Amino acid sequence: MRALAASTLVLLAGCGSVHSDGPPASGSADYATYGSVEDLAREADFVGVVRIGEVSTRELDDGGSGDPADGVPMAFWNAEVTETWRGEPLADQKIVVAWPDLEKEQVDGRSDLAAGQVVVLFARRLTPAEAPGIKTQEVFYAPVGGDNGVLDVKDEVAAPRSADLERLRADDAESGDFAPALEVLKGLVSKTPG
Repeated sequence: MRALAASTLVLLAGCGSVHSDGPPASGSADYATYGSVEDLAREADFVGVVRIGEVSTRELDDGGSGDPADGVPMAFWNAEVTETWRGEPLADQKIVVAWPDLEKEQVDGRSDLAAGQVVVLFARRLTPAEAPGIKTQEVFYAPVGGDNGVLDVKDEVAAPRSADLERLRADDAESGDFAPALEVLKGLVSKTPG
């Protein structure tokens, strides 16, 4: 059951058809969202700061059905781990981050990744056995809750991409302008069981 749920999160349940020409198709994403950093940390196998590199591969994730009509276009981004707060790999190692291929199909509510971005990443480590539609990667990392599991880093502060992420702990009051310092996030992640 966890493999199916993890696969569903990786696929991000993008809806819509893939077009080879013209503007990108659009769709919607259906995935869990989290209101607190604590909740994200509980769900993540890996938490850390990464610098996004170039796209390594693109593929149509058909969920293992073999039918391209069932597919979701995915891009797999190279990334360098600069800090590890939980899990592996350790700093200075490379990972691959799974993300919808927004050049092929727009997904409502999804932001773009771009080379050079520095982000705090809350992710699940997955293999094709857990996400049977993926064929080009042996191991990859899927952000927990899509945009919810990605925070942009600037000046030692992490700004959530998702408006749903509003507080550090599940029982904290919501904050309209939530952008915690990296050290605060790191401290909370280290205290949160995963």
